[in-house]
Amino acid sequence: MARGQKRVGKSNSNTSAAKKLAPENPDASPEVQNDPVPRPETPQTVISPKCFILKHTFNNVISMADGEYHCGHNEDHFGLNFCLRIVRRDGYLGLYLDEKNAPRQWHLSLEGRVRTLGNKQHDILAMRAMEDPPYYSNGWAKLIKWESISDFLVHNSFIVQFEIRINEMAKLGKKVLRSFDTAMEDVSDVILIVRNQKFYVSKYEANMREITLKGVDPFDMQNYLEFLYLQPSITDDTVEGLLLLADQYETGILKEKCEDFLIKDSKKSLKKKFKMFLRYNCAMVRPPSREID
Repeated sequence: MARGQKRVGKSNSNTSAAKKLAPENPDASPEVQNDPVPRPETPQTVISPKCFILKHTFNNVISMADGEYHCGHNEDHFGLNFCLRIVRRDGYLGLYLDEKNAPRQWHLSLEGRVRTLGNKQHDILAMRAMEDPPYYSNGWAKLIKWESISDFLVHNSFIVQFEIRINEMAKLGKKVLRSFDTAMEDVSDVILIVRNQKFYVSKYEANMREITLKGVDPFDMQNYLEFLYLQPSITDDTVEGLLLLADQYETGILKEKCEDFLIKDSKKSLKKKFKMFLRYNCAMVRPPSREID
């Protein structure tokens, strides 16, 4: 760069991550990525919850017979496939959130809020907890009285938006690649408290014994720590949760590995990959910095 020129743009995420993850002890064990513990004095200890929105337009609703149901398209969010379903039954229109893989593989704790976006809007303000291992389907059997359904339609179509927050998720039978439970207590100097779960890790000369991380899913933290301790934790089931933490904790090396996995190995759709690149500020969609005088 010529003398007098300045570089404009965001600093390289890998550089900032390296600073945050630099070991405090130069003799630190090579078994872990440098300093995996998030620093409590920064806003990074509070992570945005795992939220997403499903929106679908159901057509030809007025002609639905009693007992008939219509399903929306499947959408991939955090390794799970969700879809919306409406049912006409017993004088009501019901709305359900389905997940096709959950009964055999997942425990989920969700909350959701429904908004209808037709001529007459209907907003269920109260968040409804949905926790039922094994989780499959939940929702409202009596969302709208059928005699009033025309008030909520636009050209015979029912437009609905379901705002969803995943509070906690766990894959049943998932192999633990590295343990961070009480068996590691004697060789750890920091305890990460994520909801009701404790992770015993090494920060090297830490000045805090316990750090509480709010808004973090223990499932994601387990995968995050496994990566930092050099375990192959990036899969299609875990990559979005890992990207969320990599973005929040500015863990550049993890973000790079997740991007590389999505490009080379992931079976997710191109549309889903692009959405993830955008949402988590990945280098694939980040505009290049410019140099000006």
